[in-house]
Amino acid sequence: MKFTTTLLKAEDMNATGIVIPPEIIATLGGGKRAPVRVTINGYTYRNTVAVMGGQFMVGVAAEHRKQAKVKGGDTIEVTIELDDAPRTVDVPVDFAAALCKAKAVEKILKK
Repeated sequence: MKFTTTLLKAEDMNATGIVIPPEIIATLGGGKRAPVRVTINGYTYRNTVAVMGGQFMVGVAAEHRKQAKVKGGDTIEVTIELDDAPRTVDVPVDFAAALCKAKAVEKILKK
């Protein structure tokens, strides 16, 4: 789904985001916190829809703004798609070992 919007920037922070029209959220069919692929200027990244102030939004981190060559306040064309691909994380061996040794984590894992 394509739409044109303004890349919003918080006045007192480096945070930016895109408001997604409710009709697009309904058409995507992934619910209010749908996993999505966002494409801006040919650059695609994965994110999750959030509800903030009653609006559906997707953040655009600094690394994504840089790759898409956009900044807060720009008018942009956005393509957004439901992302049903698995989301996995490769945990480094040393980190996994440290987690296994942590008592707090052990308690959580046993639940």
